[in-house]
Amino acid sequence: MPTATRGDRNREHTLISGAYTLTINGIAAPTEHRTIEEATAELRAVLGSLPLAPAERNAFRWFLADPNRVGDYLTRDGQMAFTFTINETSYTAVIRPTG
Repeated sequence: MPTATRGDRNREHTLISGAYTLTINGIAAPTEHRTIEEATAELRAVLGSLPLAPAERNAFRWFLADPNRVGDYLTRDGQMAFTFTINETSYTAVIRPTG
């Protein structure tokens, strides 16, 4: 996979370049995005519209504030997945390279 580096204050993050797919089973249809920033912004918007517990909402808001964190997961694991609960039902949101 091609990579691009991005500086972030004290360290560099290696981000996978190309298109990304955001999947949130049971909540929204899969969407494709041109950048990690776009996919992360969409996930933030969707999670922000859901009735999450305050601690979950704050944790996701903090983590997704920096798309480089998502890039770190993509570089290391090939995807980034969040599991969250609404009314005792678990859902998983996944950002992964398309293709």
